[in-house]
Amino acid sequence: MEKLKTFNWILLALLGVAAGVAKILQMPQEMAFFQGELGYSSRVIVVFGIFQLVGGLMVVIKKTRLPGSILLGLTMFLSAIVIFMSGSILLGLVSLLPVLMADVVAWLEIKEIRAGE
Repeated sequence: MEKLKTFNWILLALLGVAAGVAKILQMPQEMAFFQGELGYSSRVIVVFGIFQLVGGLMVVIKKTRLPGSILLGLTMFLSAIVIFMSGSILLGLVSLLPVLMADVVAWLEIKEIRAGE
């Protein structure tokens, strides 16, 4: 179980960092989607990417894993909502998987904290 837990937070961290970096670097696909289809400014996209990057990095550090997973879960959920708004239902459903992963990480961290009390 411990290996599965570790695999989950590592994968979540990688997803958060990758999503954040893509937005911060203003990758053409990210910009075309968020600006072209939805009309978001590049500043909003970069700030959103910073939140995703920070959340991904926080998940790596044990002491910040819980708030990091919550932050990352929220940003991934907002991304999924944006994808649904664009009309991509299947991609939106797939985009909810990182949200579920973040929820599992947060739940396991809360469970561990409560067990230690």
